[in-house]
Amino acid sequence: MKLQYTAGQINSLAIQQSEAQKKTAELLIPLARQNISIQENALSILCGEYPGKIDRGNSMKNMIPENTLSEGVPAQLLSRRPDLKAAELAVISLNAKTGLSKAAMYPSISLTPQIGINSNKFNTWFDLPGSITKTLAANLAMPLLQKRQLKTAYETAIIEQEKAVIAFRQSMMTAVSEVSDAMAKSKGTSERLALLEQRTAILDKGINDALKLYKSGMATYLEVITAQNNKLQNDLEYVNITLEKLNAEVDLYRSLGGGVN
Repeated sequence: MKLQYTAGQINSLAIQQSEAQKKTAELLIPLARQNISIQENALSILCGEYPGKIDRGNSMKNMIPENTLSEGVPAQLLSRRPDLKAAELAVISLNAKTGLSKAAMYPSISLTPQIGINSNKFNTWFDLPGSITKTLAANLAMPLLQKRQLKTAYETAIIEQEKAVIAFRQSMMTAVSEVSDAMAKSKGTSERLALLEQRTAILDKGINDALKLYKSGMATYLEVITAQNNKLQNDLEYVNITLEKLNAEVDLYRSLGGGVN
């Protein structure tokens, strides 16, 4: 550009535009290196190692795995989620407690003409002489205080069970929503990447055409720079959408509880 300017073929504006374009590209390099170092440190710590450089060689295109879950997944896979499993076990546990509470309302009495003093811890409610006996009818008249307490415990257990069921349903709805969102992001980013690849081919052809026109004197180098800048912005957008795609895949496996083959 400077040689052409010296020869009087272009003006100083073309040189300024060229230098500005170069600085724009150079500004991306230290930012990229900074982000790479931060991400490498985070990955090292995640693996239980001290921060350090991580060797890699594959391009981002090769890093995108083939997604066999994009079209649909069985709901049973959600049972792998720790939060959903905890909510499920809470319902099961409270169901068991409800059953015990209900069973406890039926006093463990012995249907004999005489009272079993230890039946249902009867002696803790009434101070009875050890030699007193009562009829079967008196034995069936269980302590009202204990009966009310057992009924209250049962009703409380029912309420807790209903709360657990609601919590489980809410956890299920959250899990389904997270899976649906991740699948939508995965599909959407795939469609956007396909369109970007088509646009990349068009922009590559635009750069070649601009260079040919420039060499034949039918275009200025500013037009070449503009074509190259458009291609650069397209490449950066491709990288960002690829990152979105990879994050969507991670979100999908995480929302399914992990461990999906």
